[in-house]
Amino acid sequence: MSNRLFSRSSDYLHCLRGMHQLHALNLSGQDQTDEANRIRGQMEQVWWNLSETEQERLDGLSEDLYTLSDGLWKPSPTTPETKLLQEQYDHAVQTGNWDEALNSLRLVAHFLEPAAVSTLRGSIWQSAGDPETAELFYEHSAHGPRNGQSDPAKWPLFPGQIEVPQ
Repeated sequence: MSNRLFSRSSDYLHCLRGMHQLHALNLSGQDQTDEANRIRGQMEQVWWNLSETEQERLDGLSEDLYTLSDGLWKPSPTTPETKLLQEQYDHAVQTGNWDEALNSLRLVAHFLEPAAVSTLRGSIWQSAGDPETAELFYEHSAHGPRNGQSDPAKWPLFPGQIEVPQ
């Protein structure tokens, strides 16, 4: 597996930490405050210095972080396409293509239990060299529903394996 780490450029890290701050403000219901607008403004100042890959990664992170706060999940029925999507995800992880792994996971996330998705996202960010972002997802997975299982290795991933609480 190639272990391609995410960028550590100062502009990228500035925007990444801004995303973390905005996420915290969103969770506390303060995402439309002057503080949130100040953070957005500071991020915008350096956004165009980022590569297209970095911008796409941060856009995806923003999308993923919002899924942590929406609290809604209804499993989608699996389809023949599900297996292909899972194989794409597995290949990306095996080759250490962390951006592709995150993108592939977004395509299968609606088939998976949110706590399991958060654990997978956390492990990708950890493997990509960003333990701070990984922790945001691990925190969610520690508090998310796991159908009574405390061992992540036993968490059901696909709806056919999950008993949805009534």
